[in-house]
Amino acid sequence: LVESAAQSYTRVVKPDPEHVESFIQTLGVVMGGVTRTTVGAFDDTDRAAFAAIVRRVESALAARDTHEHLRLGIEMYELLLGRCANAALASLARAAMTPMSYQIRITAGDREPNWAMLETGWGRLGHAVEDADPIAAELALEEMHLLPLPSNSWEPPHWGAR
Repeated sequence: LVESAAQSYTRVVKPDPEHVESFIQTLGVVMGGVTRTTVGAFDDTDRAAFAAIVRRVESALAARDTHEHLRLGIEMYELLLGRCANAALASLARAAMTPMSYQIRITAGDREPNWAMLETGWGRLGHAVEDADPIAAELALEEMHLLPLPSNSWEPPHWGAR
């Protein structure tokens, strides 16, 4: 991934472990909004496609496969964005998703996710989509993106060699 500023610089983006949790949270805020505005309008085909992603995520979580989990997370974002009727929000989310997900993916080998939190969050997200509950879906997605909620307090990911 390359970033540039007009008449200033062009450079390869370097991973920034110090800011990864900020990227995860920011992506959670943006995609939480997409989730809230989209899930209520899902039809049966959309819900079935989402459930299929959740089943594959469950396998990645059971295998503790960080990279597959992240790949499936991007697939879930793409499904949500493809169904999002709010063009401005979808455009903002797409613009944010590429650089932030890059930073998250490139540093994935340096941290151990909180697997229990992800398992709980994906379960809640899957049920919320199945129940066509956009607010519950948004809250589950935001919690998985390390945003604070009054109901649960999760341990953050662990950094260091795995």
